[in-house]
Amino acid sequence: MVYATFPESPYMAEHVVWAESMGDQFLDDDNGNGQADWIDYVYGGRWSATEDCGLMQLHWPVHDEKFYDRGWTAADCFDPVKNLAIAREVFDGQGPGAWTTY
Repeated sequence: MVYATFPESPYMAEHVVWAESMGDQFLDDDNGNGQADWIDYVYGGRWSATEDCGLMQLHWPVHDEKFYDRGWTAADCFDPVKNLAIAREVFDGQGPGAWTTY
């Protein structure tokens, strides 16, 4: 899925996924320390103190309109296909520097 979304930069995208979420689509930064923490799966439930979510740890307050423009909801930030689609849009606009882990 990651390689299909970022065919020209698969290793960059894989690095971001592992550095940001360890490949867990239901990861959030629950304690607000800037690092991902394991949470119990509650689809679309708990949000982090920093409001980052999903595989690519998208910052919801910045990227929420990208989801809404597609008719998606906040819960869709935890859907790996939708999270990667928005991450692709972020990458196209800002490059890999949009993620502090890169």
